[in-house]
Amino acid sequence: MGRAFFVGHGLRQNPDSAGSDMRGLEGFKNFKERGEWVELRFMAEAMRHGYKVLKPWGESAPFDVALYFGSRIVRVQVKSTSYRKSTGYFCHLRSGPQRPYTPHNVDYFAGYVIPQDA
Repeated sequence: MGRAFFVGHGLRQNPDSAGSDMRGLEGFKNFKERGEWVELRFMAEAMRHGYKVLKPWGESAPFDVALYFGSRIVRVQVKSTSYRKSTGYFCHLRSGPQRPYTPHNVDYFAGYVIPQDA
């Protein structure tokens, strides 16, 4: 996996697509399976760069992975995209209505651009 990750708020998928873009699902039954694969790739890459990786048990945490970052633990939400528009890619950074992403429950977003393997 490449080293390029985007971090921050404000990136979003094309509003005209309404979440129906199915590109990048080859080999996966659904977006959940693809997301699990991307999380595994992120964890492997983080370990390769010397980070200690923590994975919350179950689906109840508002983040996907935690990393030892110096003397503290940071919470990372991992996302992926294959939706290209113009000269870039869009990624949906919205959670479910019961648990919105806030600075109180997620420290970083890590994004994987599937067609670029980055």
